[in-house]
Amino acid sequence: MSRWAAKDITECNKLAQAEPEGVRRACLVALLSVQQSWSHVPVALSDVIHNGGKSQYLWGWKRTAYKFLDKGANLDYLYSGMMTASNEFELLDLFTTVPGLGLAKAGFVCQLTRGWVGCIDSHNARRYDVAAAQLRYPKGLTIKTQAIKLQGYLDLCEKIGGSEYLWREWCYLMAGRYPQKYARPEDVSTQHVQVMEQRL
Repeated sequence: MSRWAAKDITECNKLAQAEPEGVRRACLVALLSVQQSWSHVPVALSDVIHNGGKSQYLWGWKRTAYKFLDKGANLDYLYSGMMTASNEFELLDLFTTVPGLGLAKAGFVCQLTRGWVGCIDSHNARRYDVAAAQLRYPKGLTIKTQAIKLQGYLDLCEKIGGSEYLWREWCYLMAGRYPQKYARPEDVSTQHVQVMEQRL
């Protein structure tokens, strides 16, 4: 396994676990990456830092999620739950409570905070031939159906190769697709640490 991937995941986890603000940052990074190129996420996050809820990058459900994360009680709940989660199921279930974070992006937050689960975004869904139905997590599901969907996503991540594998291979994919922005896959990985270091 590539040491740089494990190193960067560990560094992101330390930053997320250091304080509740770290969890908010992880959630914001995930929500800002939706329908946004990864290379532009630092710019979007910087804009949110300077303009708060008025940022041009917070539209629709993203603004709703920002307001949710801006409430101390919600953030304390997420931080406490993240620190005490004993398994991947509990952690993924926790982060799907953030407005707008479905299975893939909640899985991304799990990676950033604990090094668990993984992000099967649109790129990975195509790459690993994952049906869209497997990634849907609509509101209003019964507790039983939620559990089935959560476990199904966890099983899928594990079948593909696990959290570190998904992280590393996604970095290779982005570096290959955007060589003008990333000279090496390590640069894609390092950007995760850099955005987690940005102060809100």
